[in-house]
Amino acid sequence: MSMSKPKDKNFSDIMFQIGKESFERLESIGIPPYPKYYQEMFMDILEEIDDTKLISYVNKYKYLFEPERKEELIADTCYTIAQESIEEFSQTHENIRHISEKGMVDLNEISKDIQKIDTSYLFSLFASFQKELENELHKSNEIIEKLKEEMELLEKESNIDPLTKTFNKRAFLKDLNEILKFGKDKELDLNLLFIDIDDFTYTNQTYGYIAGDKILIYLTKLLTNSLRRGVKVYRYEGECFAIILNRTQQEDAYFVAKRILHDTQESNLYYKGNNIKLTVSIGIAKHHQNDDFNAIIKRAFDALKIAKAKGKNRIEEG
Repeated sequence: MSMSKPKDKNFSDIMFQIGKESFERLESIGIPPYPKYYQEMFMDILEEIDDTKLISYVNKYKYLFEPERKEELIADTCYTIAQESIEEFSQTHENIRHISEKGMVDLNEISKDIQKIDTSYLFSLFASFQKELENELHKSNEIIEKLKEEMELLEKESNIDPLTKTFNKRAFLKDLNEILKFGKDKELDLNLLFIDIDDFTYTNQTYGYIAGDKILIYLTKLLTNSLRRGVKVYRYEGECFAIILNRTQQEDAYFVAKRILHDTQESNLYYKGNNIKLTVSIGIAKHHQNDDFNAIIKRAFDALKIAKAKGKNRIEEG
């Protein structure tokens, strides 16, 4: 079903029409209208419309049609937490200052006429002051613990790819850099794998972006099942995944790559009655003495390019 060119309708009418058709198309193919899928369907329909004025308007206000980046949301949340922490501690500081002023004793007056001082009142005053101060410090500690928990959660979320739930490129570079710190003057038993889905663009064009998402999620599970416990899978970019095999001999790393290659090509992925054949190309790079992350990544990527050039569905070492 294709959408005809709208005539004599203002922009908001067209947007409502496209929105309605987006829901109808998702329902017709049995896909729930999650925001991501709805947005993709909406943009697909927009591309079908041959209306110069409409396209010009969409390009001008493109930011209205693009989902917010997760990194920006995380940055905003971090800013909010920092702002709230400043406000909370400012209030706590003001409360402690107020308690201090309220409980302040004029020592000069006491020294002049110490015999007339009601010591029971003095002790009561100090006890009250100490109790209020302890309460404020307790509140301050609670704030600190709460902020720590929120920051830890944000740190974890910022390392996860939202679609596949694997680790993202940010986490990959951080982890690889940490490992390479120990290999400045020696060769490590470290191998880097880059796994790229073959003909992914064609699959997206043939079956749609929703099928593409399903393939990415499916491959993630397949990779995880092919690895020993504790080895992380990273979504490096697009349809390319990375695996760091630390404390692993080169021959063992190659065996892991062969298992991934075999399991992928033997798998069956069904989507809307279609059996989508899935294969991957793999590039492997072994760690060399004094490697930085740029050097080993380049060798792995170069090996991956060779695997693609030689016909795909194969392994090459760099």
